[in-house]
Amino acid sequence: MVGEEWVRSRADQSIRLSMSMGNMATEAPEVAGSSTRSMIGTYEYMSPEQKRGEEATAASDVYAVGLMMYRLLTGQPLGRKAVSDLVVDADNSWDEVIDRAVENTPEARFRSGGEMLEKFRSLPNISFGSEKETEVATGALRPEEADSSSAGRAAKTKWFGKKTIASVASVGLICLALVLVLMSLPREEKTVVSEDHEIITPDDNGEAESGEPAPSEYQPPTGSINVKASVPEAAREYFQNEATKRVRIGDGDWQIVDLPYKEDRLSVGRKEIRLDVSGFSVQEEEQREVTVVDGETATAEFFLTPELGKVTVTTNAPDAEVFDADGNLLGKAGDRLELAPFVEHRLTVRAQGYQDNSGRVVIPAPGRDLGSREVKLEEVRGPVSGEDWTSPSTDMEFVWIEDMGLWVGKYEVTNEEYRGKESDHNSGNRDDHSLNDDRQPVVRVNFDDAKEYAEWLTEQDKQELGESRYRLPTL
Repeated sequence: MVGEEWVRSRADQSIRLSMSMGNMATEAPEVAGSSTRSMIGTYEYMSPEQKRGEEATAASDVYAVGLMMYRLLTGQPLGRKAVSDLVVDADNSWDEVIDRAVENTPEARFRSGGEMLEKFRSLPNISFGSEKETEVATGALRPEEADSSSAGRAAKTKWFGKKTIASVASVGLICLALVLVLMSLPREEKTVVSEDHEIITPDDNGEAESGEPAPSEYQPPTGSINVKASVPEAAREYFQNEATKRVRIGDGDWQIVDLPYKEDRLSVGRKEIRLDVSGFSVQEEEQREVTVVDGETATAEFFLTPELGKVTVTTNAPDAEVFDADGNLLGKAGDRLELAPFVEHRLTVRAQGYQDNSGRVVIPAPGRDLGSREVKLEEVRGPVSGEDWTSPSTDMEFVWIEDMGLWVGKYEVTNEEYRGKESDHNSGNRDDHSLNDDRQPVVRVNFDDAKEYAEWLTEQDKQELGESRYRLPTL
């Protein structure tokens, strides 16, 4: 907490200095630890736009006053804690004014010192005395009158009352007087920053105080970052038009952007880039590190995959299973299956004793759950004793022989039927006559070949056969 006597001494010096500057005096008494120039242009009190090399405005002065008010009230540089959190008896009205004065963007601050002063006057818990007393602070009186006038002394006495909060209010009034004087000063066309970050303003001859020609404006080194992302072709339209994309660079805030996204005027050095896209995941690590080089553009590229969708296939057949188009088992009926979005999936439901049923499914968006899809399977009626039978896979006909208690093929196995298993089989020729026509009986096969064919045919019709099987009559 600042002491009353110390604040009073700083007030006397600051007011005299402000008034002398308002009258464009060439000399002014120095305040301990600071020269006239450093008091109005020290690097640590520069606004963000000034540090970026932009032209200073009234809002820049408001920012500097806000920093000084915070420093005088708390004894600390600007930090995350509010004045009312650090200073005993300080009203939280100070927070409202200082927080607005030190906003990062000029548009969010007070437009001028006068507006800032009016804000102070509107606050119920901060007193400024009469209109006459305010004029002393704004430089209406001459410096000698401010020091010697009894009215001036009376005004100062009212500013610095017994209570701590009166001292705090006086500090704010001094800072406001300073910014109003700064507003009245004409601005030079050029402002440069020395190596020790102190502002140097050229004199009327366009030369710095040292007599050397004024250097060009200081521009801190900056670079750019270009953030890109790659997605599968099928997901590109959704990614561009529907997905929400957020980027975070370094310690900055998350911001919603369109990709590719470029950010300029970044300080040089290593930067951590994070990307978050709704419905998509990063294939590798979720962040990238790039190095920003002065005057160059670094690229951070991410490879994204859409989140899998879900569907549950149900059916009337017990122990049914679901297969993809390549015959790979995806799971059992009733399971929650995961499928890639935006592409067509052909699913086949299969169960013992039932006819297969196939359908097509498309997941329209990443992570979408389609819920349940019911697929009905028709029960297959297998061979019945006393009735003829036809193979579902080959249309081969079998006749029921009551005395034998089995079915016998109505016709010989043809070349076409046998080639269903052995596609390159050739039955050859006999006496210059071809035996290789599709409807001719297959020849040039041995006992083992015939046995293997029966086993193959059983596998093709196993769902419909139930417990029955195909075999040679001699087995």
